[in-house]
Amino acid sequence: MNFASRSTILTAASAVLFLLGMPAGAQEQEPVTGHLPSESPYRDIPWRGQVTAYTGWMNIPTDPAGVAPQSGPIIGSRLDLRLGGPVDFVARLAVVATERNVLDPARPLDERLLGTTGVPLTFMDVGLALNLTGNRTWNRIQPQVHLGLGFVMDTDKTDVGDYRHGTNFALSLGTGVRWIPGSGRFSARLDIADHLFRVRYPALYYGDPSIPEGIPPILDAETARSSWTNNFAITLGATYQFWR
Repeated sequence: MNFASRSTILTAASAVLFLLGMPAGAQEQEPVTGHLPSESPYRDIPWRGQVTAYTGWMNIPTDPAGVAPQSGPIIGSRLDLRLGGPVDFVARLAVVATERNVLDPARPLDERLLGTTGVPLTFMDVGLALNLTGNRTWNRIQPQVHLGLGFVMDTDKTDVGDYRHGTNFALSLGTGVRWIPGSGRFSARLDIADHLFRVRYPALYYGDPSIPEGIPPILDAETARSSWTNNFAITLGATYQFWR
């Protein structure tokens, strides 16, 4: 093999190596996509448990008889424990400071209202919460939806009209958002929830032989003896985080 042939082979080999090296070199020149860990909008939450104290307002609609508990301020506490993935176990205890009217079905219409009485309502429920961003925050925010089952009850006695709110099964569903400013133990949350429970009326509200003739009943026969009501609450809470 003469010198010219060797030069041709070396030149061709160099050209092949150069062409093969171009994609690798070009790949190294491509810009990096995504976020660096320090610049990512997502932050992992190291804590597995939360205790929250909250307060707010519950809006309770007026019932047909106008005798059920009315709207009022709410104060409560909740415990959140991470079960796994984006799901938390939630337990809540709250009290709504309400009042209600006291009606006497045996009195004439203009004398039927005897006044109001304080009737604190106690809510207790357990349920599940789904964290929409998983076990992390997005721009320090963690949105959430939740569902709970429990009871709502009062300690009031039956009044002159045989009415008492008593203990009722309750269903709650709602949404909320947590604000976690840093890696410390404290955060804040805002929640909106619908608490569904029933209002029941006594038979005396529909008329009774003991009621003097000519006095109309509080409710007519077409009004249901019990009905479900939607009671919306908006609350703001302060949270202490624990258990890594």
